[in-house]
Amino acid sequence: MKRFEQFLVKIGIEPKDMSVYRRALTHLSAADNFGESYERLEFLGDSVIGMIISDFLIREYPEKGEGELTRIKATVVSREVLGEKARSMGVDRHLRVDTARVRNGGDAEFSILSDCFEALTGALLLDRGYMACKKFVLMHLKDDCIAMKDIEGPTDFKSKLQEIWQQEYKEPPEYHVVRESGPDHSKTFSIEVRYNGKKLGIGSGKSKKKAEQSAAENALKKLNKKITRKERKRD
Repeated sequence: MKRFEQFLVKIGIEPKDMSVYRRALTHLSAADNFGESYERLEFLGDSVIGMIISDFLIREYPEKGEGELTRIKATVVSREVLGEKARSMGVDRHLRVDTARVRNGGDAEFSILSDCFEALTGALLLDRGYMACKKFVLMHLKDDCIAMKDIEGPTDFKSKLQEIWQQEYKEPPEYHVVRESGPDHSKTFSIEVRYNGKKLGIGSGKSKKKAEQSAAENALKKLNKKITRKERKRD
């Protein structure tokens, strides 16, 4: 079994047509023409991921209203979550992209990794059908849906920050691990939340999710102080 096929099987894809998956990991900068890049597959994957997650949430949480379901879905299918999934799957090691589109010592841009997760999903839909696609999406995102279930109200700083940012800038901020400390069984993570490279806040916690919430809380506090200062100047 070839290396790329082994990679696909490892992440939950049993391929028939290998070419469609190679296209799913080909950025436009490395393609000879538009049709050989992942962009059309990304478009398809974005739609089907949204449908699969919506279907899962509405069946799994009959007690939740539209607002709560929308909040959970928006977080789970966000660029940040999908990009992190793609990176943990090792997508960057099989990505075809011009070297000008990488950063951080050779890591692929986060947005490209997110696009690739969507493109792989679209490729799987075309190659193996909806049920295989649903299995793949839930394999990688079901736990995130469950983790979001009990994060509600004022303690959900990450969702609140994302809501504000998407309204203002049409896309969410990104979270980056800047430091890990402690033994493997009891690590502490320090995470920065950024937008366009600018640090919005920083936080720490015993898990990445807790550190992200802490960073979002810090960013919201800074944002609230900034708004308060502006209001005082107007007065």
